[in-house]
Amino acid sequence: MPSAVRIRFDALPPFSPILGRILPMMADGSLNYRVLGETISADPSLTAQVLRLANSALFGRRGEVRSLLAALTLLGIDRVYSLVLTSGLKRMAARAARWPASRRCWRHSLATALLAADMTLDHFGDMAEDYTAGLLHDLGRFLLLMAEPPSYSALLDRAAAEKADSREFEKALFGVTHEEAGAEAMRRYGFPESLCASAGFHHDPEKASPEQRHRVRLIACCSQTASMCGFSVIGAGLEPTAEEEEDDDLSMYLKEKMFELEASLNAAG
Repeated sequence: MPSAVRIRFDALPPFSPILGRILPMMADGSLNYRVLGETISADPSLTAQVLRLANSALFGRRGEVRSLLAALTLLGIDRVYSLVLTSGLKRMAARAARWPASRRCWRHSLATALLAADMTLDHFGDMAEDYTAGLLHDLGRFLLLMAEPPSYSALLDRAAAEKADSREFEKALFGVTHEEAGAEAMRRYGFPESLCASAGFHHDPEKASPEQRHRVRLIACCSQTASMCGFSVIGAGLEPTAEEEEDDDLSMYLKEKMFELEASLNAAG
């Protein structure tokens, strides 16, 4: 069956170029406040975001934080990295933000990223890379939704109604699955192959290469856990009910962490 919609990988919406410079340094431990400040200062918009966050009510400071270095010291490298990455995805997907499916994708991605970061801390992995892999594992869904919002929203509803794998419908409509679209987009954005693999194989971790399989399994597990906690992209009961939140500590924890992260994004503007 010929696909009705084609994804233009040669015309992808922009992602944060700053991230491409920060991520390798986060991975090898060479990122410090001075280097981070020099990197961020090249982007006036991002600099303003960091300063707004440092001066927001979230931190309750009496004096105004005016220098970027002081703001970075107050916020910490991990928080600033999370801001750069998460706001980058949010800006990229803004065109489809009014669709309910976009909100579901967003919350599912955040929940998966938070779970991945926590599991990494428990097992001494690379928190920055695993948070990134979790947040961007469903990047392909955002791309398909932005390409054809009504059709992709209906596709997800159909998958839910029929209890079917959405990838079969995606292939028919777009010529690619969200996994394939996400992996290809991440390669074009310049992400390392270890992160591309998480986008490309999170529904079938055993298809990943042996050197990438551990992280892909981690992201697959976190994605499934996020869905079971009520942060699913497909299906009814997409968010925990009040009764479920009382009984499920993990759902409550994720919701609180997402509230904190989204509050930071809103404070940064």
